[in-house]
Amino acid sequence: MGFKIVLVGATNSAVAKRFISVAEDLPWKVLLCGDDFAAESEADFERFFSEKKPSVIVSLLPDPGDAPSISQLRNVANTCARLDIPLIHQSCYQAVSSADDRAEVHESVLAKEGQEKNDFERLESISSAVPRHIILRPSWILDAKLDGLLVKLVPELLAENGRNLVVSDHDFGAPVTTTYVGNTVIALVHQILTGANNWGVYHLRSADSCSEAEFCDHLVRQLQKELGRELPFPDVAAHDDERRFMRFNANLVGRKITDDFGVQSPTWRRGFGRHLRRWLTDHDLPNADLESQKT
Repeated sequence: MGFKIVLVGATNSAVAKRFISVAEDLPWKVLLCGDDFAAESEADFERFFSEKKPSVIVSLLPDPGDAPSISQLRNVANTCARLDIPLIHQSCYQAVSSADDRAEVHESVLAKEGQEKNDFERLESISSAVPRHIILRPSWILDAKLDGLLVKLVPELLAENGRNLVVSDHDFGAPVTTTYVGNTVIALVHQILTGANNWGVYHLRSADSCSEAEFCDHLVRQLQKELGRELPFPDVAAHDDERRFMRFNANLVGRKITDDFGVQSPTWRRGFGRHLRRWLTDHDLPNADLESQKT
């Protein structure tokens, strides 16, 4: 019998789809317990887990912008703790950042029980109660459905006059894709199944961080290339200007996931044009002259 992996939470998210796609070629059976799963109590999850005997539980957030299920994760985490099942929880940078703090965020910054600022931090606090837990915090996600950099920025940049868009040159992130997040979860599950015993908080980030302004400059130039027309560059807020585009600080730092699991951080620039071209096509944006994809 192969290993059994249970996905809970947002089992229809882009990260979940990537996980399921890759897992098809592995000797794992993936079981889905989405937000609409019939279990309503810890007892329901305990019966389900006791029957299926999963090796690892993976808790997935909805695509940013959707509300996570706190009650379900609490029931899952309590059951994992009682049955000693490892739990991997996909979190996000918003769990430990704010609109006011621009400092670098290290893995040692933990959610404080009873002092949680938001739902994401509350989910981290719940997950950390499981003795064998991994919490993954991605930085900006490039292609998230509702809160990704592309879906937030491209429509603004293509609007007339750029809608007076302002981006910051002193607010930083390290963009990653949903594919990278999904592949990393696969890698961590594989290592847990083969005896890895590393637990705690891990950051998912690209190898090269960038400011909002730097990312937007690169995006505008790539859009001009793909669409075959000039686009205005947004205004840039300097250090004495508190305006920013993204709401929270995403300046996650740390090499712990590389040191403990050997997971390498990709550069967000490599393959960016191809990724943007696919995104434009998928969203059927008007006036897109995508002749370059044929070459």
